[in-house]
Amino acid sequence: MRGQPIRYCNIFYLPKKHILVRWVKDTATFMNTTVREVVNTCTQGVLDICYKRLLTNQNVDVDLTEHISPEIIPTHFGILQTNVLYDRVILVPRSPLQLFKLLTLPFSWQVWSILVLLLISVEVIHLAVPTMFRNEPILMVVCGFERYDLHKADRGEKFFMFSLIVLLFLMSQAYETKLLSLIVSRPAIKDIHTIQELKESGIRIKSDLSADYAFLDDHNLKSLVVNSSKKSVLSMDLVHAYMSDRFIAELVLPKYYDPAQRMNRYRIMEESVGIAHMGFFVDLRSPLVDVLGHTMTVLIESGIYGHLRVDSTTFMVQKDIAEYQRISVKDDSLYFEDLSIAWMILLVGLIVGVAGFVGEVIVSKICRSGGRFGKRDIDHLLIVVQHIF
Repeated sequence: MRGQPIRYCNIFYLPKKHILVRWVKDTATFMNTTVREVVNTCTQGVLDICYKRLLTNQNVDVDLTEHISPEIIPTHFGILQTNVLYDRVILVPRSPLQLFKLLTLPFSWQVWSILVLLLISVEVIHLAVPTMFRNEPILMVVCGFERYDLHKADRGEKFFMFSLIVLLFLMSQAYETKLLSLIVSRPAIKDIHTIQELKESGIRIKSDLSADYAFLDDHNLKSLVVNSSKKSVLSMDLVHAYMSDRFIAELVLPKYYDPAQRMNRYRIMEESVGIAHMGFFVDLRSPLVDVLGHTMTVLIESGIYGHLRVDSTTFMVQKDIAEYQRISVKDDSLYFEDLSIAWMILLVGLIVGVAGFVGEVIVSKICRSGGRFGKRDIDHLLIVVQHIF
């Protein structure tokens, strides 16, 4: 090297102990020389014309920015391809379900329909054949109101009533268990699993087109992209989708757990956007091209590169998450609004019970008066309802 140091640069600042800086230092030790960092004076933080000129004018030997199919390649520079694979995925935002939808979610609409039709059918049979049941079926099964001792009823009534009681008991237990699990882990309005679903949802993707152009072009996602250099998955805005390496995406998910909603505000899409090899810009005029490729291959095949990359990335992400959690600590006290689901269930049950009671009184009055229901009966009914509340 005749005393010439290895000159390296990066779009963003890299700490001295970063795996890529250590790679250049190990190469310098192997070549019996030193290293020198070229500071990036371009303010955009992207691979643009300014950064391209910087690499050329400062005679940089290697650019430590990790590139995947870049559009712009500086003059006299080439791509040093490595065996490191990047599995690019999209992190999509999630919105919590509304409270009413959460209450109906434990059962599908088919189950709810069958249950309602069953109860309506039993009530219609009771009204059509009044002598068949001595107890009111709905009040007996749902509210437990027993007008006549069920154990002394005839076999037909016992068969119907006991069957409905067991059915409603099992369904209520299943509903309660499912609802509790949904409260603990709140589902989203609609989770996106595929790229086609992402297109249909209309969610925009924040991405740097100069870095992710190849992936976005392959899947015709460019129309959804909001071009931005500030696309770090460590500071996502809960509105846009973001692209990242799968390993890093899995590390940052705990940062976006919303304790108030008990759900992750981002999820990793199951369908991968693409897998590509990581590469670096190297000066083709530099005698270090073959040496840098050799040392990188040795680090990768020995497992040193993968081990140090996992450690450094994990440390960086966990440090950011710890700082975020320290700043965003909130009061964990239990408040009235935290029990909103329980209060809503109680309110629904009360409304159904009162409606059933009022309906029973009206039917009873009509039957006793021979089909007539006057103003005096209405006043009496209102007094009864007022006493209930």
